[in-house]
Amino acid sequence: MKLTTDYAIRTVVFLADSKEMVTVKDISASTGITTHYLMKVLEPLKKKRIVKSMTGTKGGFLLALPPEKLNLWRIIRAMEGPCYCMNCMEHEYCSNYVNPHKCILRSYLDEYQKMKIEYFSGITIADLQRKEKSNVALCAHITIFPHAASPKNSIN
Repeated sequence: MKLTTDYAIRTVVFLADSKEMVTVKDISASTGITTHYLMKVLEPLKKKRIVKSMTGTKGGFLLALPPEKLNLWRIIRAMEGPCYCMNCMEHEYCSNYVNPHKCILRSYLDEYQKMKIEYFSGITIADLQRKEKSNVALCAHITIFPHAASPKNSIN
């Protein structure tokens, strides 16, 4: 998982506790994420209608959906795109120009993709709130997608 995605999840969990607009400054103070970086995090969340925003003196950010209706997969997709475990899965044909139906790995990769989507779709922001309230810290920099792994933004 990219660092930006980790920050997006932390931001959404923080916003889930609020019924009113929250300023970037307040989000930053509570999450420890710089305001500059938060703006980069909030933009795709706003674009994908995960958060809504309002400008002005009473402006800020608020979740667009109740925490029970918002799952991790939606946030991961908003921040990272399709999230295939291998680049060849994005195309009709594998990178070596083999018909995907003849690829010996394709059926396993497809099954893994389905399991990953199902797993993260089953975890809601409300679930993460409950974990947080029971003093279980959200893990930072978890490697979910091998192509995103690097010493700078993940733990193996």
